Amino acid sequence: MEYNLVDLLALYPAPFQPLQVESLGGAGGFSGAQFWRISTTEGEFVVRRWPPEHPSHERLALIHAVLQFAGQRGVQILPIPVQGREGNSFVSYAGSLWEVCPWLKGEANFHHQPSNQKLVAAMKSLATFHQATHDFLPQWSKVQTIPRSWKPRTQSAVADRLGRLTALTPGEIGRLSEQVTADTFPGLAPLARKFLTLVSKVIPAAKAGLAPLADLRFPRQPCIGDIWHDHVLFVGNEVTGLVDFGALRIDMPAVDVTRLLDSLVDGDLQKWQFGLDAYQAVRPLEPSERQAISALVPVGIILAGCNWIRWIYVEHRTFEPQPAVLGRFEQLVDRIFQLATGSSAGLP
Repeated sequence: MEYNLVDLLALYPAPFQPLQVESLGGAGGFSGAQFWRISTTEGEFVVRRWPPEHPSHERLALIHAVLQFAGQRGVQILPIPVQGREGNSFVSYAGSLWEVCPWLKGEANFHHQPSNQKLVAAMKSLATFHQATHDFLPQWSKVQTIPRSWKPRTQSAVADRLGRLTALTPGEIGRLSEQVTADTFPGLAPLARKFLTLVSKVIPAAKAGLAPLADLRFPRQPCIGDIWHDHVLFVGNEVTGLVDFGALRIDMPAVDVTRLLDSLVDGDLQKWQFGLDAYQAVRPLEPSERQAISALVPVGIILAGCNWIRWIYVEHRTFEPQPAVLGRFEQLVDRIFQLATGSSAGLP
């Protein structure tokens, strides 16, 4: 569907009217969002159309509030939205929610050009975000009502994930396997079946690793949720952007640490420790968080793979571009194979 960005951007102050527009499609992501790069008298910006299904007005307002909060604390590598004419951080247009953010330079090129300096920069950037937003909830609740879904729950994040693993019974995995057909996303079907065959071998150990931590309390605050290789931009060895906050939620920072490190260095234990040390140079981890990071590695792989299979074969969602989806799922199959065969412990 074509959109008239001139009409959309008329909802923003005059300096944000486009001199040049470049369509970026989905920009390589899987969320269903669309992006345009625009040049204005104020510099370059990115226009994002959120998919109609998500997020809600309430949720997007909170995501933006977190970004603005971090920006006020000095974190300048975030896509902090600019304000529309009415002072709002997003607008409703043509049945969707839209935002305009500064264009963050750089490339997500760690795998192609890895270095210890880049690993340190990535982990310190994540730690800086966590440090800046650790008190967002108590500060925000002084002036706004926090939705129930964002309030810290009595059940720990570990217990929540343990429950999700427990729900992956042999019967449930069998039902997922039955849904995998060659008619839907044919190239993915053999990978999905292989993943489900291997995942049954990994779940018992993953549950055993989480169980001792289920009753512990962990720090809970805004976490990026989907922070991984493709969402960290570099120029040289410096991080110039952390992007895509659509999955931002209240969780324990250990989840972000695990997600990012595993996507950057897989099961390389030396690199894991190197990355953890870099993170802790900015935000020291509590002993319980370090235990949780070790236990969360296989959990993240298991739940991510099962989520993809459920989205595509049960809920019949579509994701583009398909080659990128296949590449992502191949990585998950490689990691679950390593865990199932013991060729990599996958733990820091």
